Amino acid sequence: MRRTRRMFPLVVIACFVFIAAFVYADDSIFRLRPDKQFTQPIPDLPLTAEQVETLKAQKPVCLLVPTRGELKAGFMRVILPVDPVTIWWITQDIEHFHLNDPDYPKTGSLSVKRRSLMPYVFDGAMCVIDGRRHLYQLVVAPFVAPRVYSLARYPDRDGFPWESAWKGAKELVCSEKRDPAFEKYFKKAVQPPHNNGCWRVQPVPERFRTKPEDALMTYIQYYVDTHPGGNIAALTPIVNKSTSVGMPNIHENLLYQGLRWEEHLRKYHAPEELERYRAEVRAFRKAMGFSEQP
Repeated sequence: MRRTRRMFPLVVIACFVFIAAFVYADDSIFRLRPDKQFTQPIPDLPLTAEQVETLKAQKPVCLLVPTRGELKAGFMRVILPVDPVTIWWITQDIEHFHLNDPDYPKTGSLSVKRRSLMPYVFDGAMCVIDGRRHLYQLVVAPFVAPRVYSLARYPDRDGFPWESAWKGAKELVCSEKRDPAFEKYFKKAVQPPHNNGCWRVQPVPERFRTKPEDALMTYIQYYVDTHPGGNIAALTPIVNKSTSVGMPNIHENLLYQGLRWEEHLRKYHAPEELERYRAEVRAFRKAMGFSEQP
């Protein structure tokens, strides 16, 4: 009887790994869908020859794109030497966007201790409403009052490019889970009337590849269109500057986190999530015509 009890956890783990491998044996999520409809539109901006070379060098191409009035949306494109599955998992790990890590690049926050995946984010929390995940964020950037956001998330992996979109919620949801340590910032914070955007994640397109293995890397498009609230005329230069500085920081942070993602999973997630992640990576490599093991 004791032996049976000891064997039970091992059987459960083995079954989970088998199920995960079975689920991702269907590679339909890895197929390219050029006609895909997206939640968040992104301007169709052709790349210059210089920008193409910048991308091939794995450096970000960052732009400020005109939207309403004087405000501009942030638009970044970059290639990362990390597979799309890993980058997708990072973009979905919204519970941990605000985590401190001294190894992240300095993001211009008010304290060097506040180095997190998303620049200027001091606090965050996740909650589920009507089956959809929402993200609460407290953003403390230089020279402006703090901002608080509630963002409804819209993930879509029905073929590449995968899209992780968000839309600003009218009500400040999830804020009840905020960290009391940052209450002084929360009390001064403004809730912007508008914040939409997305990540788009896919393998590197052929035009940017120099060798077959490049197909295993990730081509990312990051787009954020926000209205900060308050005096637009006074805030526009600050918002635009923060966006242009923040996007390269996001690139550096993604690269840092992508190269240590298993370490993060072991530290902050359940063991079965690590196994599920590994199964997805193996399935992606197989779907792309490579061995399941790197």
